[in-house]
Amino acid sequence: MLILTAATICLSAYLYFVIPKGFFPATGYGADGWKYSGSQDTSFPAMQEKLKQYTDIIMSDPAVKSMIGQQAAGRKIRVAWRSN
Repeated sequence: MLILTAATICLSAYLYFVIPKGFFPATGYGADGWKYSGSQDTSFPAMQEKLKQYTDIIMSDPAVKSMIGQQAAGRKIRVAWRSN
């Protein structure tokens, strides 16, 4: 059992140095987003109006390059945007 543990540690150390770095980005890719859930008594048209308000606020920022807003089933809103 001790040999198996030592072999696993050695293999992990070997792979750490051999596998190319940069496979995952070191920083974000310039996108951000959030989700919003309304109360249970919020209607679909009311959530559409909230989504419109949020998209207007986000797009008024000059640093925002593009954005997407989605009203999911029920009372959930998802918004994502990309910065310059």
